[in-house]
Amino acid sequence: MRKDVASSLVMALILLVLFFASVYSGTVSIDWKNISSVERYIVLNMRIPRYICAFCTGGVLALSGLAFQCVFRNQMADSYALGVSSSGAAFAVLSLMLPLRGAIWTTTLSSILGSTLLVLLLL
Repeated sequence: MRKDVASSLVMALILLVLFFASVYSGTVSIDWKNISSVERYIVLNMRIPRYICAFCTGGVLALSGLAFQCVFRNQMADSYALGVSSSGAAFAVLSLMLPLRGAIWTTTLSSILGSTLLVLLLL
């Protein structure tokens, strides 16, 4: 139990360091002592949301991998080995070939539908 707490603290520290490195790095160098309104805009509206989005995406991908492994009771199960990624790509291409390209989310929704149908078929 003590190892778990220590490893969690180390991971939280690494996450905090990566947060500051992500906010600090970029094509525009920011003077933190005398920050202008443009630099404040860059940090608050571009760099911090980019980090939060990357953090959330990584978490969702980890949870989806865990869900695959728990549902199929196989430690090696992932979306590529089961063909779920290929099914999503096939449905995305199919939606691009159909004349229903008016909506912006058509390709994404058809990809999700194809992946979900394959998972239901596998179950």
